[in-house]
Amino acid sequence: MLIPNQSNVTYNAVVPNEGTIPGSLASNTVNTEILSYAISKTLSCDKTWVREGETAHNTVTVTNNSAAKLVYTFISNLPPEGISYVAGSIKVNGVSQPSKDMIAGFYLPDLNPGETLTIEYDLKVDAPATLDKVTDVSEFQYTVNVPTGGTVSYREYTEPVTLNVIVAKLNAVKSVD
Repeated sequence: MLIPNQSNVTYNAVVPNEGTIPGSLASNTVNTEILSYAISKTLSCDKTWVREGETAHNTVTVTNNSAAKLVYTFISNLPPEGISYVAGSIKVNGVSQPSKDMIAGFYLPDLNPGETLTIEYDLKVDAPATLDKVTDVSEFQYTVNVPTGGTVSYREYTEPVTLNVIVAKLNAVKSVD
């Protein structure tokens, strides 16, 4: 998001023997980029309902809509209670990354202006006995070289995704009279 900034000056000049002459002057326009709005981070899931033992496929899409190159990009995701990651399920831009770990997090390629990264991973519902829904969110970190201020690091989060958990634990008791 670019925020333009310009100033306007209105004045009255006093000229000897001519009196007061009004005038106005506009400065140059300076644009300030708000990076947190220029970097879109979207988390989506292929399911809205899951049962114990089922797997859900999550996708994080990060797009650099800014004019700056993002370096030292890093992603992590702590699984919600009752959920675990499926080992070896991580893909970055469609390429399998079996040694990567969403809990510990890992570095991603630098992200040039206009580029998009896609990170995919699977979650498994392990122990939802007391849960009726779980919420997942990913953390994205990056650094930007700012021409007037050196490097600046940011830590931002995706919007949360909620999975509704179906818990069907029935006990059948048979009795005889």
